[in-house]
Amino acid sequence: MLDYTSVIYFSTTVWISFALAAFGAFGLFFSRKVPYLIYFTALILSASLFNLLNAAYYLNDIRGEMAALFLIIGFGMEIGAELYLLKKKKIQTFSPLFYALAFMSFFLLATARDLLSIVIGLEGFQVCLYGFAAKRDYLKPIRLTLLKEGLVSYGALVYGLSVLYLTRGQITLLGLRQSLHSLNPIDPFVLIGIGLVALGILIKINGFILISGKKRVHV
Repeated sequence: MLDYTSVIYFSTTVWISFALAAFGAFGLFFSRKVPYLIYFTALILSASLFNLLNAAYYLNDIRGEMAALFLIIGFGMEIGAELYLLKKKKIQTFSPLFYALAFMSFFLLATARDLLSIVIGLEGFQVCLYGFAAKRDYLKPIRLTLLKEGLVSYGALVYGLSVLYLTRGQITLLGLRQSLHSLNPIDPFVLIGIGLVALGILIKINGFILISGKKRVHV
């Protein structure tokens, strides 16, 4: 029987998680085909789940398990939607569900009280971004670039979230703020987690700018 509260088990799973995330990030940066991009992103997600579930069992906290479940479901739905949009040669009209997704993503971000809500809201906007690119012919050449940037962003967000939960036992914004105020000096792993989350958000913003700044070429 495994002792989930033992230091040996805890440290072993942390190193396994780091190895998976490092390998996934390396492959993601150098991959140029969609199947490989999804595979290496799934490795980063697996590393994040290691951290979340490991900390949840160690702390006996169901929030970590719920966060892991939502990330798995969200990843599957997002990848399915993105593959559908990438394969569509022409989109005439959007389903009302597309506009509902954009509204719900905005509402979720506006009312977010934890990192999980921020991640899910941003990924919802990411799917809408792919839909926008798929509908406009002049954006087709950069759709694969948008997909890669989106997956890199997702990997940074979920792994950063998992590192913060692993080190501080918190994913709520208020809890993290109070926890960070109590640190003197700040734990380097906390800085890594915050940096990864910030990097993921910046890449998302860059994608939005790339779409809005792309001008149609008139002949």
